[in-house]
Amino acid sequence: GKIKKSNVYTRTGDKGTSVLYNLTRLQKDNDFFNALGDTDELNAVLGLARHHCSAQTRPLDEHLEEIQSRLLDLGSAIATPKDGNSTEAQLKRVDFP
Repeated sequence: GKIKKSNVYTRTGDKGTSVLYNLTRLQKDNDFFNALGDTDELNAVLGLARHHCSAQTRPLDEHLEEIQSRLLDLGSAIATPKDGNSTEAQLKRVDFP
């Protein structure tokens, strides 16, 4: 059968901008979004590598899982810059060692 495509609307329109976690609106070509995209792509590649891990490479899979977790933390920190627009609660939530 035919797959039904659903549309997603943000109600803000696409004027070439997007919003960080702290609600700061920036151009989509901003370094913050480039860093977030690169982090997400790396995480996806690691997920693919984990998919190909076998019982013999279980220690590698465990290391990759930890790296993926840290990349998610890193993405949260990137999306919440210490620029004066992030609240203390937001900064505390994304703080990691």
